[in-house]
Amino acid sequence: MTAKAVYHLGGLLGKVKTRRRVYSWDPDRMDEFLPAGRRWLPCRLSIWLMQLSMHLDPEHWDHWALEHGPCEGIPCKCGGYDCG
Repeated sequence: MTAKAVYHLGGLLGKVKTRRRVYSWDPDRMDEFLPAGRRWLPCRLSIWLMQLSMHLDPEHWDHWALEHGPCEGIPCKCGGYDCG
């Protein structure tokens, strides 16, 4: 239940966009990343909360956090679906 609450909060914060520096990778120079400007991306806290929710419930996280429309998964005791 805690993992679902953290996941929901991370989803809400994912709508908050911040300007973040991004880099591009040049295949010719394998060891170097080049600055590619700035982009509007979800805040870092939202991504951290999503990762935390996955670590709080590693066995069932994919059952309730991922969309299972095309796979028609098997219902699980956690309230989600298991594609396996």
